[in-house]
Amino acid sequence: MIGTTQDLTGAQSVLQALTHLGAQPLTEPTLDDGQLAALYESVCQDIEAGRFADALDDAFVLVANDPWERAFLLALAWCLHHLGQWESAGGFYSVALMLDATDALCAFRIGECLVAMGEAVQAREAFEAAITLSALDERYAPVCQEARQALLALAQA
Repeated sequence: MIGTTQDLTGAQSVLQALTHLGAQPLTEPTLDDGQLAALYESVCQDIEAGRFADALDDAFVLVANDPWERAFLLALAWCLHHLGQWESAGGFYSVALMLDATDALCAFRIGECLVAMGEAVQAREAFEAAITLSALDERYAPVCQEARQALLALAQA
C-alpha cells in the first residue's frame, strides 16, 4: 500500500485503503461514543506502558467502529509500528495523512516504516515531505530536526 501510485482520494478511497489493510469498517458501529472513549483510553494506557500487542486488537476495534477518527488510526499505526509490521503501520499512517495532509509527524513515521522495509528512495521522499510540512506549523519543529537527521543517515548508508 505504501508508495503505490493509486489515486486514494475521497471517502470511498479511504474505506478501500482501510479494507486493504485489514480493517473492516462497520456499517453500523457496535460501540457508542462512551464505549469508544473508554476503549481508546485503555489502548492509550497499553501503548504508554509499551504493551503494543495488548493494544493492537482494541485499536483495530476502534478503527472498525470509527475509521474517520485519526486518533484511532494513529494508535493502530503506532502499535503496528512497534510490533515491526512496517507495511501495515505505514498504510495506516498513510490513511491518517489522507485525513489531515498537513501532519508532518505522519509523513515522518511513514518514512521510518519505509526505511525499515528497505525502501530508501521512498523514505527520502517521506522525510522531505515531513520537512516541508513542518514549516506549516511550528509545533512540528522537532519533527523537522528528526527528518533532517534521517535524511543524513540515509545519505550515509
